[in-house]
Amino acid sequence: NASGDTAIDWETWSAPLLQFGQASGLVVSAYDAHGRRQVGPLHSTRTGKLLAGSTLWRDDGAGTLFEQDLACQVLDHGAAVSAQFCDALRVCGMPLTRFGKTYGVAVYGWAFRDFSSPMACDRIARQIGLQGHLLWSEVRLEPPVSDVRMTVFTALLRTLVDATDRHREAIAEVNRVNRIRELFLATVSHEMRTPLAALSMRLELMKRAVPDLPEAVRIGLSLMSTHVEQEAM
Repeated sequence: NASGDTAIDWETWSAPLLQFGQASGLVVSAYDAHGRRQVGPLHSTRTGKLLAGSTLWRDDGAGTLFEQDLACQVLDHGAAVSAQFCDALRVCGMPLTRFGKTYGVAVYGWAFRDFSSPMACDRIARQIGLQGHLLWSEVRLEPPVSDVRMTVFTALLRTLVDATDRHREAIAEVNRVNRIRELFLATVSHEMRTPLAALSMRLELMKRAVPDLPEAVRIGLSLMSTHVEQEAM
């Protein structure tokens, strides 16, 4: 089951996902547990820039709706999903997990698995408000992403995502332990102040009530009072 987490800092995902996009040439986005895009789409190729200038990834664009549906499938099943936009552009999604709960989805791809054609580019262009020949002029200059390459890119992203989430798990656990420690110390300090205050008062009464105490006893009582005050601070 997907689990929403208001503590997720989505801004910290931009840099690692952008680095992955630059290394792979894929377009990358990140969605939260409610299927809302929080990061992206991040693109680094001429084709990606051309697609970004179309209606594809607008709020009500065909690409946004396609990604949202893909993200919801990942959230529902808790597993990676792959699909093709207009039977041509492959888009994949993988779950983001922390402490065993899925809190979001990384969506990546928007690449042809085989060499495209002017007809395929025309079909896509009509869906997103582009001219087919413009899309074709960019696509034909970029190599397709074969199944083997996509498998490698997926493994790379999985490693990046897992390392990032495990790092954040460790930070969250350290913060949790620190909060428990601070609460424990505050509780102990509060519980000790009452008996220490009573002990300090009794020591003062003893020194005042018995004026002829031996010097060694008076010095001992003064030392005890000093230690009690230090513990009560």
